[in-house]
Amino acid sequence: MESCAIVEDDVVYSQQLVKFIERTGLFTSPRVYTTVSAALEGLLIEPADFIFLDYNLPDNNADYLLEVLRPDSAVIMLTVHRDPAVECFNIDCVVDYVMKPFSYERLLKAVIRGRDHLNYVAGKALLSPSKKLIDPEFIYFKSGRKNIRFLLSDIYYAQAFGPYVKIFSDKGITVVDGWLSNFESLLPADTFLRVHKSFIVNIRHIAHVDTAHVRMPDAEVPIGITYKANVKNVLSNAPVLLVDLKKKLLSGR
Repeated sequence: MESCAIVEDDVVYSQQLVKFIERTGLFTSPRVYTTVSAALEGLLIEPADFIFLDYNLPDNNADYLLEVLRPDSAVIMLTVHRDPAVECFNIDCVVDYVMKPFSYERLLKAVIRGRDHLNYVAGKALLSPSKKLIDPEFIYFKSGRKNIRFLLSDIYYAQAFGPYVKIFSDKGITVVDGWLSNFESLLPADTFLRVHKSFIVNIRHIAHVDTAHVRMPDAEVPIGITYKANVKNVLSNAPVLLVDLKKKLLSGR
């Protein structure tokens, strides 16, 4: 997860931003500043990956703060004045400006631009094939500016989350960069199975299967209509340890 900060003096907008950040599941708990001077002091000591920045603040406008922010931060401007925000695009770290009042969908679009910016600055692809496997038991996925190592056997299943992927594993839920199709291409086909346009499961963690769902350790994953034939085919050729699951699926129970 990326770190983030909110620089906003309006309590209503600040609370909306906190709720948005919590809803995405992409960020750590935000630090909230209400003035340029407070933000300047805090961000110089502890920089943030993402900064949601109001243009007009009580003690100064955002220009003063933007001059000292690191270029590898992603700044999303929040404003009711279009012209100043457009000028801010001349500053490298500003990735988008969002007009007030804003919606969840508009903020999410800005965050996607911000993550693209962070990846560009880092000089790395959203999913790095070069780090696919260092050890056949492990795999690396990129999350923001971090490469997170997973033991393949610890991954239960993965779910599409727009231009990201949610990985459900022994570690809990981890959001990584990239589309589910890219994610699928990096996984061993003899262990991971696409069962739905939005889900990939680890065959070794299937607890139960019927014609409509695959039961994983902590959830029921739907089987898409267009994937049913392939699911049957794969499970019919799966190792002996899955024989009971194959019988249930093929019998339609």
